[in-house]
Amino acid sequence: MNRWFVHLAVVCCVACTSLAVGGTLTVEGRGVAVTEPDIIEVTLAVTERRSEPGEAFATLDEVVAEVIEELEDLDLDGARIFTDSFSVDAIYKRDEHGNWTPTVLAYEGTASVVARTTELTRVRAIIKAGMTEKSVRLQSIQYSSSRQDELKLEAIRRASTHAKVQAETLADAMGVTLGGVEELSLNESRHRGGGGGSIFDKDNLGEFHTPRLVSVTATVNAQYTTRSNVRLSETGASRNPD
Repeated sequence: MNRWFVHLAVVCCVACTSLAVGGTLTVEGRGVAVTEPDIIEVTLAVTERRSEPGEAFATLDEVVAEVIEELEDLDLDGARIFTDSFSVDAIYKRDEHGNWTPTVLAYEGTASVVARTTELTRVRAIIKAGMTEKSVRLQSIQYSSSRQDELKLEAIRRASTHAKVQAETLADAMGVTLGGVEELSLNESRHRGGGGGSIFDKDNLGEFHTPRLVSVTATVNAQYTTRSNVRLSETGASRNPD
């Protein structure tokens, strides 16, 4: 069974106007939900260069189809194999000053084929099967979790809670009363374990190690209204009893 943990880091800043009339206090809370990976995505890049655009497209299409067929033959558990990108672009000549000219040297077709599976230990088999031609290289290996949405909500919840705690702590230290939320924004990013690289020789693959953890990070920016605990009178300032 997967374990999950929550690591928290909170960064706070204060932006207050005159305390005599009230102001605002802005805090940023950051929550990170972490779990063990149970999904791997191996992305293979295919590049084919030809003198004509139609030839480049046809050759690229043929190699991509072959890569997909080889990956499907692995019969991976929970597999999803698909083409992530597919394009053909002109390669232009540069002049002696390094500027582009209208002269087309060739047409280059590029595509990305992704193999997504729950069999984390078969990364080497995926790479070997997919690299059917010299034009195919490893683009990236990424690990993630099937509980991504759950982790996102947990990270947001923790970030929101700690943003409020920080706001209350700062308000108390400043001698002001914390009001309601005036503005709120959320940023969520997925941090998936893994990396990338250019591997052209499938027979000389190094060791691949599954990361112990993957994570999701949420950042909450909250702006609170504040009310001064100091009241002004004709005889001077005094602290509100409440």
